[in-house]
Amino acid sequence: MKRKYFFLVIAAVIFSGCAGYSPVIKEGGLSAEEEMLKTRLEEAFMDCYSGFTGSILIAKDNRIILNKGYGLTNIEKNIANQGKTAYHIVSLTKAFTAMAVLMLEEEGLLSVEDQAADYLPEFQTLRGITLHHLLTHTSGISGRKYNWETVSEAFANGKPEKAPGEEMQYSNGNYILLGKIIEKVSGEKYTDFMNKRILGPLGLEGSGWFYGDIPEEYKSLGYRFTDREKRTEIFPEPLEDLVLPPDDYPAGGLYSTTEDMFRWHRALNSRVLVKKETIDKMFAPYAPVDPVMWEVAAHTSEAHYGYGWCVYEDRSDNRFAMHEGAFPGYSIIITRGIDNGTFIMILSNLNYILDEIVAMNDAALEILSE
Repeated sequence: MKRKYFFLVIAAVIFSGCAGYSPVIKEGGLSAEEEMLKTRLEEAFMDCYSGFTGSILIAKDNRIILNKGYGLTNIEKNIANQGKTAYHIVSLTKAFTAMAVLMLEEEGLLSVEDQAADYLPEFQTLRGITLHHLLTHTSGISGRKYNWETVSEAFANGKPEKAPGEEMQYSNGNYILLGKIIEKVSGEKYTDFMNKRILGPLGLEGSGWFYGDIPEEYKSLGYRFTDREKRTEIFPEPLEDLVLPPDDYPAGGLYSTTEDMFRWHRALNSRVLVKKETIDKMFAPYAPVDPVMWEVAAHTSEAHYGYGWCVYEDRSDNRFAMHEGAFPGYSIIITRGIDNGTFIMILSNLNYILDEIVAMNDAALEILSE
């Protein structure tokens, strides 16, 4: 159902091509048909949620149609969102962690069929859980194991709540454990490995770990509504709610921009990090997902979790990969065509609007598929 919400903040709408921080991705001169498509997309987004604030990048056939910021990233200082604005992308980090595991497998340093306990001997209660189980959230680890503290405490003495492979239970704990395994195998800190092997080579200059040193004009501040239902005004998310320990980064510690995420999408298409066979492994349909949790299931008979992505086919048998993310002050969704150049990246610095940006994502998919 389409929804309209209004709040009392007057939102400025702007896209800026400022130089000096992250290389500009230009739209490249749209044709008349593409200009009409861009207009239709923006009208559809306003129909879904006229109060949207954040950044959006839409591409069709790998050509950028829309690359724009909406509203303010810093209300107090009147700083507008733009294509280079950095947001917490939270659970979208899992795809990067999965890529790191697959890169190490390609190099013969591990196998996704290896036992997690072989790399984490302090947790012999994980015996029977493979890296594949962790990657697909089928380890039996409960969703309540959401950070390193709860994971390490739970498995020092106890076993997962369900048998490995029994069912998909989405849990940050799976990817936190994968981060520890990456460190063990590579001999490097997780963030050092990721910077050196993925972020750096792909030129993701606007991305990093839990905000680091970002110029103020590119740093999004998260906001929440004072009244979640009425949505009449917003206020900044308290900074104490935004603390994420480095041990938890593999599950959700990355910040990025719409433009950098488009670079990531293109890298997956061009296989610059790993072979085609490895990319195919990432986007294979392994574990059926809960349709209540993953609203994408409404567009297909069945959706599955791959390695760091939810994958599905639409009614025309086109394959897609998507992921959602939410964090205090942020709502995120990404959808990419696995076999075509469709790309949708919606980043918002508003809390509690995941339903709205899912509706925006769905509207964009419908328009792009025509």
